[in-house]
Amino acid sequence: MKNLKFLLVFAFVLFFGFGSTIVLAEESALYTPEEYAEAQEQGIWESDITYEDYLDLYNENEKALQEMLEESESEDFVSINSSFVPKKGDILTTSSTIASGLTGHNGIVIDNNGTVLHIRGAGYTTEKISWSTWKSRYPKTRADRPSTSNLRNRAANYANDIIHPARPTYRITTTLNSINPTYCSKLVWLSYYKVDSASSLNWPREKGTVLPYSLRSEFKSITNVYNNM
Repeated sequence: MKNLKFLLVFAFVLFFGFGSTIVLAEESALYTPEEYAEAQEQGIWESDITYEDYLDLYNENEKALQEMLEESESEDFVSINSSFVPKKGDILTTSSTIASGLTGHNGIVIDNNGTVLHIRGAGYTTEKISWSTWKSRYPKTRADRPSTSNLRNRAANYANDIIHPARPTYRITTTLNSINPTYCSKLVWLSYYKVDSASSLNWPREKGTVLPYSLRSEFKSITNVYNNM
């Protein structure tokens, strides 16, 4: 049975191509203790984050996903999605990917042409892609928009002008106020933290972990403007 499952996954990869970020629905992101230890040895997770801490973060992230999906089911986004135009500072969340033992991924729109800045995972640095490329890679996506346009513009500029040129490495740590290393949700969170943490964030802090699906709850005033999850 194990060999059959491996063959099915291998066939899936061959069919859809290497580098695809869409995962099988039944695939689990949860690390075993051995896998987590290996991820720490590879520098993907900070050594101070224990396996028990990781399990708490994993469960918190999955709970936030369920709340997000329930919200998606409660509203009709068909007409909203058809007229959606990304705006500078929009926060993107997708459930179409698994990386580093967690599901979910985030990006920030950095201009009014829909360019998205994100960091894909271990072995990558920050990358700019178009909105159409983001949707192709991550079809199950929602966009949330902080309420103040000036704040959104400043955060997007910080991400584009300060974080991206620093070419940060990918690593999940408990340090939130530094540019390097970073991870997907921290990149977005830090962009707002650095320009006006008091106005934008519910819990400004220097230590902790920001999870992909609970990122939106970090913001004081935010509106769901696109939802295909």
